[in-house]
Amino acid sequence: MSSNPVRRASPLRVLTGTALLAVLGTNPAVTQSGVPDAIHVGIPPNELHMRFSSSTLVPSNQLRAEIRLSTQEKWVEIRWRYSASGGFPLGVDAHATQHVALAYWPTAAEVVATNKILVAGKEPRGATRIEVWTLALPTVGTAGGAYVLSPNPVADVTSVYQDAVEGKDMVRFMLKLRGKPASALVQYHDSKDVYELSWGSSPYDQTLVLAKATVPALDGKHNRFHAGEHQTHGYVYVLSDLDNYGQEPPLVLFDSNKDGALDANVVMSWDTYTSQGLNDLNQYVEHGGIPVN
Repeated sequence: MSSNPVRRASPLRVLTGTALLAVLGTNPAVTQSGVPDAIHVGIPPNELHMRFSSSTLVPSNQLRAEIRLSTQEKWVEIRWRYSASGGFPLGVDAHATQHVALAYWPTAAEVVATNKILVAGKEPRGATRIEVWTLALPTVGTAGGAYVLSPNPVADVTSVYQDAVEGKDMVRFMLKLRGKPASALVQYHDSKDVYELSWGSSPYDQTLVLAKATVPALDGKHNRFHAGEHQTHGYVYVLSDLDNYGQEPPLVLFDSNKDGALDANVVMSWDTYTSQGLNDLNQYVEHGGIPVN
């Protein structure tokens, strides 16, 4: 297992002394820490303690990686696998785990390109943070006639969101937005609203695409999030309750014409979900970052 630090942007400014008193005097909703009273401070609640990303990094036919995270222990792991023949999932010739310690509690991670992932979390002082990590691919070598993978340090970390704002407090899920480069769907825990986050150019932008007020199903107890390109239905994004799989109906978001904009959202029975072929990986072109057909 390898461990490497990553470059961090400057922390959120904390007001002290006269500046803090001035803010508190005009805004009673601001706490002594300089963070609005409605903002959660401290380790995120248990329901946000995610363990993995539902997407897979696929830099080439020979290399893949899964993303794991520990909210409580503040780390992200990139679990690399190498197959000389490209015979995934069984023909793995080497593997290596790259451990990255964090200064914040991660709550979500998502693969967004062949060498990039999004990582979101909660800072100790209360800010919610989203970063784009550019990964350096591991070095492939041999030792004793066997393949060996040697991870390289994370090449770059860019902060694309860092704030303590009501309605955008703690990330519940992120899914790569198909059909648009450098974009992802992001749901915030406090509001349950879903935004489109774009980081192609600065200033980085977030646009509200689904609000809980108009889509009450966004408040469901979802803890499994996955997406892909379906042969019939276009781009689909599925929010479901893994603890009650097959019982609680999933919320399915559709982009049928694959233009990068959501066309419909449907609370779908599992019978309908199955009859529409949404549970059949053979009916996908890509699912979770992995080419299928």
